[in-house]
Amino acid sequence: MKFEYVWTEDDLRLMGAHYPGKDTCVIGVHGMSGNVIENFFTNVLGERLAEKGIGFIYAHNRGYSHINDIATKPINKKDNGWNFKRVGVVYELFEDSLKDITAWVAKARELGYSKIILLGHSLGSNKTIYYLYKNPSEDIAGVILASPPDLVGSAQVKYSENHKKLLLQAQAFVAQGQPRELLDGQLWNWYKLSAQTYLSLFQEGGAAHNLPYATKPEKFEQLASLTQPILIVAGEYDDIKINNLKEEMELIKTKAISSSDVQIEFIEGGNHNYENRENAFAETILKWVENKYA
Repeated sequence: MKFEYVWTEDDLRLMGAHYPGKDTCVIGVHGMSGNVIENFFTNVLGERLAEKGIGFIYAHNRGYSHINDIATKPINKKDNGWNFKRVGVVYELFEDSLKDITAWVAKARELGYSKIILLGHSLGSNKTIYYLYKNPSEDIAGVILASPPDLVGSAQVKYSENHKKLLLQAQAFVAQGQPRELLDGQLWNWYKLSAQTYLSLFQEGGAAHNLPYATKPEKFEQLASLTQPILIVAGEYDDIKINNLKEEMELIKTKAISSSDVQIEFIEGGNHNYENRENAFAETILKWVENKYA
């Protein structure tokens, strides 16, 4: 494994862990506060794919970790080093994920890969869908949605009262010109987010609300635009479920109406991060990639 770096179009420097392969590369789009150190299942996956000649890039996006300081241009003349922008999941805007994924797709092509598969985990699934919806002409060979959530539905159904309070406070802070103000309450009883981030991720009908399996609209517009083969993966005990995990993953499958090849795999005994089931997760991904693209 080696580190790779990209500059986004808005001049943020992002780091990724690259497990070199030959022609095919899987780009991992992590979820809320994900990072290469703590998402152990992705290291297992990267090593397993590389053994078979398939590349893997764990691609940090600006939402890595809770709060981070990302190097950004131009040079700070005072000390001749980079300036920094404070982001992380606390401050990120969902729509900016387009810039991050664009940079990593370009890097994969620069590294010589001819087939690129996007693997989104958790919120990374929503980002992957949004990216392809906004870039329908992009030549992406396949899509893997690992633990794909309905964030808005989860907040509305499972944390209703807290969600209402956070939403109102976020709207008030933004209206007052304080979009980066931290909310008083906590999402899921432990996540602190800024007002702008809460609205970006948890407002009904927003760009991130592209897997609305709680409300079950007739069409999942963004998902319906994907034409690539799709693999949906979830742990048996994944906490993304709102009511019934298998039914919700099946619903996602039926709403991917432009793809002629959608498969679902459940990792027995697996949770949201496939802890203690990393090898099963890796083998599931490897088998699908080899069957489709080897």
